[in-house]
Amino acid sequence: MKKNLEIKVALEDFSGILRNIASLGVNEAGILYQVDKYFLIGKKRLKLRDVNGESQLIYYSRPDTQEPKLSQYYVFTFTNKQGIVIEKILSMLFTVRAIVSKKRILYLYKHTRIHLDEVENLGNFLELETVFDRKDPQYDFYHEHNIVINTLGLPRYKKIKSSYSDLILE
Repeated sequence: MKKNLEIKVALEDFSGILRNIASLGVNEAGILYQVDKYFLIGKKRLKLRDVNGESQLIYYSRPDTQEPKLSQYYVFTFTNKQGIVIEKILSMLFTVRAIVSKKRILYLYKHTRIHLDEVENLGNFLELETVFDRKDPQYDFYHEHNIVINTLGLPRYKKIKSSYSDLILE
């Protein structure tokens, strides 16, 4: 199981935030085209992600709060063909709750993933995920997360407590 600390904010556009990202001294690490299928399994979350031709099954648990939240998750990676089979099996067992399509621009700062997300039918968002590294248990991941939040000026933006799937369903 992996853990990360995450927060999400709504953005009108990316222009202002891009200047702040540049002040961290990071460059774009890639563009990801993602389609997430969320399955209804109770309070925990299960999604099958197609990302740039690869499939990922992601099982996770996290509270819905506006403040930074601790998420615990597993990620299983498959080929696209295997992902098609897994999707068929999951669709027989569970109801597809929502489908979310997005373009994600990825930036990396130390242990923190900065996502600029253009979410179909929802708009623009920034999501931070500071990934806890078991190899470095003495590292202050909370401090790094707060540094990125403050450098990017996130307190002035509207915080989002829900997942994209919840927003799609509202």
